[in-house]
Amino acid sequence: MMRGKGGQIGTTVIWIAATFLIIFILLLYFFGVLFVMDKVFSSRAISVGENQEEFLQTKLFLNFIEENEQAISDWADDEKIVTLIDRHTQNVDKEAEEKYILVYEGAKDYFEKLDIDKPVICFERGDKNLIIDKGSAFDVYEWRPLPPHERCSNNVKGIISNNFVMLSEQDKLVEVYYYDETNFGM
Repeated sequence: MMRGKGGQIGTTVIWIAATFLIIFILLLYFFGVLFVMDKVFSSRAISVGENQEEFLQTKLFLNFIEENEQAISDWADDEKIVTLIDRHTQNVDKEAEEKYILVYEGAKDYFEKLDIDKPVICFERGDKNLIIDKGSAFDVYEWRPLPPHERCSNNVKGIISNNFVMLSEQDKLVEVYYYDETNFGM
């Protein structure tokens, strides 16, 4: 009756030992992966450091664009251009002017969140331009259209802090520029 039983016990012991060996190798692999992950991820910590102010300004700028996307798009899609002469003579298409004012209100709210003396934001769509800044006369925010042939991007080369390009609902390209006039000495 005991014949052949010794071979069966030997095979069982080998399988139990092999199972423990495989578990040990898997544990070594698991701890090795954890060790490497700890080294990789701890060495790649994101540090904003000295660029924190610029990062926050960019974040605020993108939030402004997102929150006012509809108003900017409506302004860009409207073919009517309000000029300074129209505003001064009060010969303005009220519906067109309202679209300018909605963009202005959004920009004004955006400026209030910034810690900057003279922020300027400019919108361009082909020959249609709008610049919003803190006017020098009364130190209040104001908006003014630029003449159709003048582009605000030509006036601010080298001082633009943020710029963004978007498509309006009617696929018109709108360029948005933001900069701090304080450092430019305007």
